[in-house]
Amino acid sequence: MMRIGLHKMGLKPNDFWGLTPLEFLIITGLEGRRSMAMTRADLAGLCARFPDIETE
Repeated sequence: MMRIGLHKMGLKPNDFWGLTPLEFLIITGLEGRRSMAMTRADLAGLCARFPDIETE
């Protein structure tokens, strides 16, 4: 990402680091390659892998 932003696109470091990941994907045209939204299945998978555990 840094190589694309700083070298190929010529962004200044402050401008590059000020971008959110989604903003970077949009200006590079890469946002359409993968959905950024978490699905219910994604959430269920994370909950199964990392269940909430009561510590008391």
